Amino acid sequence: MLIMLVVVVSLAIYAKVTVQKLQNEYQDDERWLQIKLMAGNATKRYFEYILILVALIQVVLLFSNSLVMVRLDRVASVALLLIIFGHVVEYLVIIHFDKHM
Repeated sequence: MLIMLVVVVSLAIYAKVTVQKLQNEYQDDERWLQIKLMAGNATKRYFEYILILVALIQVVLLFSNSLVMVRLDRVASVALLLIIFGHVVEYLVIIHFDKHM
């Protein structure tokens, strides 16, 4: 789990630095603002899908007869990874729209 955390944090830092370089390069022109808007919408959808997945897992665990024990630190680590990975998703969407617009 620690290796995954290091990899995802490294990817997120790289993504933020690269997006900052692109923002400085484009100087907030209209195209860049449109790309950022679409990337924000895609990131919002990513988090919505994560919440739906968590809700579905909760419903399945609520109505199943088996007892599932999950450590709280493991749940917190996975949640942290998913939140940090949102920055990577935003970066990937920005790169995609930057090439195709």
